[in-house]
Order: sequence, then structure tokens, then C-alpha cells
Amino acid sequence: PPRRSRRIAGRPDATFDDLGVDVLALILGFLGPFDIMRSRVCKKICKVATTAIVPLTECKVDKIEKVHALRAMSTALANLQQLDIRSFGIGHHKYSDGEERDEEIASYYVNPTTHDIEILSSFRKLRILEIHYAPLNGRYPFLFQFPLLQKLK
Repeated sequence: PPRRSRRIAGRPDATFDDLGVDVLALILGFLGPFDIMRSRVCKKICKVATTAIVPLTECKVDKIEKVHALRAMSTALANLQQLDIRSFGIGHHKYSDGEERDEEIASYYVNPTTHDIEILSSFRKLRILEIHYAPLNGRYPFLFQFPLLQKLK
């Protein structure tokens, strides 16, 4: 049987560049946050990623590499809707102390590598924020300033 050509934008000879921004945003909507970050291979995809609505999929931040990725995601995926902050495991890593920190807990960490937890405030479209045994110390008022937040666990 003759092979059927696949059409993009109604043309059999169309290329990736012929896809519109809205079509690419829909395609990215089927990927998870870390997959979208890996798929940003050209300027067009980078631009689309900043406007795409990232679906409600679990995005666990439980490794140092993912904390660094979170910094990049704060500008590249501003529409992230769900985030799960977890413990780093064994090691001398913690998030920055909040207001009115507990000195006893602070003394537990000797020369820790500190990571900025306030980077979360960049995700203004967060609907679900889960925090599981993350190394936090003090009060963090910015955690309650997400206008669309439905679930803080």
C-alpha cells in the first residue's frame, strides 16, 4: 500500500518551524516539568515553555540537582502548578532559614550548603504545594502568598 504522508499545518511538506506557538504549547502540556526543561532545544520552544500551562503532575524536588533545576524552572516554567519539596537525604544541605529560626535546630547543621527556598515565590500559578521533611527552620510567610493555591500540605 502507498505510504500516507503526515501533514503539518495542512501541508505535506511542512516542517517543525511551521507549527504555531499555540500548537507547541498544547504539545508541551502533555509533558512533565522536567521533560519540558529537557525539550527546550531552540528559542521557539523556550518561548513556548514560558507560556505553556504545565499539567498537574508530581514534580518532586528531592535531590540537589533538582534544586538547581528549580532555579532554572522559576523563569522557564513560570506556570508550574504543582510542586513537592522533600528532604535531600543525608548530607549538609538545607534551605535558607526563615524568620524567627530555632537556634537549637540551626546548631544541628555545621557549615551547611544553603539553598534559597524563596525561589518558590516565582511560581505564581502554584495550585498544590507539598513539603515533606524538607530541612526548613523558622517561619516562611511567602508560602501563604500564592493567589491560586488550593492545597498546602
